[in-house]
Amino acid sequence: MRKGIVLYVLLLAAIIAAFGPYFARNMSWLLSERAFSGMIEGRIDFVLLYVVIFSSFALFLVFPFRRSKWQRCNIGYVAFIVALFTEMFGFPLTIYLLSSLVPLPNPSYEPAAALVVDMSGLQFRLLTTSLIAGVISIISAALIILGWHEIFGKRNEGKLVTSGIYRYMRHPQYTGIIMVITAWLFAWPTLPIMILWPVLVVVYYRLARREERDMLSKFGKKYDGYMKDVPMFLPGWNW
Repeated sequence: MRKGIVLYVLLLAAIIAAFGPYFARNMSWLLSERAFSGMIEGRIDFVLLYVVIFSSFALFLVFPFRRSKWQRCNIGYVAFIVALFTEMFGFPLTIYLLSSLVPLPNPSYEPAAALVVDMSGLQFRLLTTSLIAGVISIISAALIILGWHEIFGKRNEGKLVTSGIYRYMRHPQYTGIIMVITAWLFAWPTLPIMILWPVLVVVYYRLARREERDMLSKFGKKYDGYMKDVPMFLPGWNW
């Protein structure tokens, strides 16, 4: 376990060193006067498209659990996605709020962009931070789908599943969801996102613990042994 913690700390330090400058530069631009002219506003079609795409992740978490649990957790995730892309393409609430409270900086540089394309008559800049978040989202989707497939695609519902992705983590689907919201917090750190992120992390963690209590009640020592051998969320780091 200690080796796992050290490795993850080193990995986190490497990520901060590599991508920290992109984050700082884009954050400075996002909370500046220049962001007013550089952001896309009023594109509800873009908002709806991205909300549908990213909310579909939650569909893979509907069936394993009772509807009441889904309502408490996944609706929170969908609210995060709506808030994220509404500010990105609809109405930049954070900038308007901050501009009314404090003077905003006006940097001379543009945000780091990985790609610039013309879309629907608008110039669309794919920020480097958004590209990174998109790649992490694809990896997260793979974790979610693999977990769902292992239980339902192989007709293992109601059984203790320890194969496939479940050999490496006990909650791959929740790991995927937390990775998605963390990646987009990094890419687009607005006020609603910063408020919702810790709430969702705690909610999914508590849900995972609640489900484990149910599994212990159902499978007893078999699941207890599985918990000791397989980490909760991250390979090599058992909680």
